[in-house]
Amino acid sequence: QEAVDRLASETGTDLYVVFVDTFSGLTENEWGNQTAELSGLGSADALLAVAVEDRSFFFGAQDGTPVQAAVVAANDDVRARLGQDDWAGAATTAAEELRA
Repeated sequence: QEAVDRLASETGTDLYVVFVDTFSGLTENEWGNQTAELSGLGSADALLAVAVEDRSFFFGAQDGTPVQAAVVAANDDVRARLGQDDWAGAATTAAEELRA
């Protein structure tokens, strides 16, 4: 939470992190994009969604924004943390790399 709060206060970017059991039969992109749209996430927002049982994740932001470019750059590091079952570390890494 501390890393997410620091990201918001220093950059104005909000990172939303959610852990669910599954994406309920949807692909990670379908679930993430639908959730972002339904939640009204904007150009300064990012979403990290992890389906723990599916062993899948979505890390994204609105296309064509600086936040989306930062998400792409951070994606491999977030994936590595999740691959180690380091859930908190993945969220912290996402926030820290978006801030950088």
